[in-house]
Amino acid sequence: LQDIRLERSWVTIGSFDGVHLGHQSVLKRTVAEAKARAVESVVVTFDSHPRSILSPGETPKSITSLEHRLGLFKRCGVDVCLAIPFSPALASMRAEQFVREFLVASLGMQVAVMGHDTHFGKGREGNSALLERLSEDCDFSVIELPRLWVDGTPVSSTAIRQAVAAGELEKAAAMLGRPVSVLGSVVGGKGLARQFGFPTINLDRHHELSPPRGVYFTRARIGEESWPSITNIGHRPTVD
Repeated sequence: LQDIRLERSWVTIGSFDGVHLGHQSVLKRTVAEAKARAVESVVVTFDSHPRSILSPGETPKSITSLEHRLGLFKRCGVDVCLAIPFSPALASMRAEQFVREFLVASLGMQVAVMGHDTHFGKGREGNSALLERLSEDCDFSVIELPRLWVDGTPVSSTAIRQAVAAGELEKAAAMLGRPVSVLGSVVGGKGLARQFGFPTINLDRHHELSPPRGVYFTRARIGEESWPSITNIGHRPTVD
């Protein structure tokens, strides 16, 4: 982290799992305000969910892997994304130290844009209140955005995980602001379907959360192109 040096920036920090509508409101505010002032818009996130270190065995399935999040950040127009390896050393760092030595000294943070429930640092002590306390001494400002609600439900990564797991994809999509999607890498299979004139692709889902077992009408996107497709999640009864 010591090798990173920016002169001036607007910064937002968080896991951003799902990059849902609440996250997007924070990102868009950060990007728009930074662009208007000709400074860098910066997202500080982590390469893995903090619970993977803090509560091993209780880590939730990610809605979006790091690679997936990076693509979504890019769509939002973010200038710089720092994906910090989440380690025991980072987990034990006091929030004030993180703010002073990294966000201010390294990133030149002029403004911190926070979601309503963002926490960071040891014991989750880093929040908007702590940033407000440090802002005058460190010469930056703080903007906290309110929680978003969709159809009477507060938008959150937890609520989206529950909706996807239950197969309530329209509910999840309403909170995501886009259809439920899964990023995967193509892996080799037996090549059976190709023999019948219907080649298929097998996906490694990057440990992302997927809907319940079933056959879904989908769109397959590769690069900037997309096609109507059928996706099977779960068993292969015809083959197995």
